[in-house]
Amino acid sequence: MTPEEPGKSGVKGKSIEIDDMKVDELKAELDRQGIEYPSAAKKPELIELLKESE
Repeated sequence: MTPEEPGKSGVKGKSIEIDDMKVDELKAELDRQGIEYPSAAKKPELIELLKESE
């Protein structure tokens, strides 16, 4: 078993991954989770919605 990379575990690691996602990927993840968002939402808004859903 190999140790996890620093910053890649738990909610903090998940947040880092969200920050690296493209707008299309963020929208796809929100759709997957059934979270509604405005069609004109910008990347920071989409990131915030995903972080709130964690």
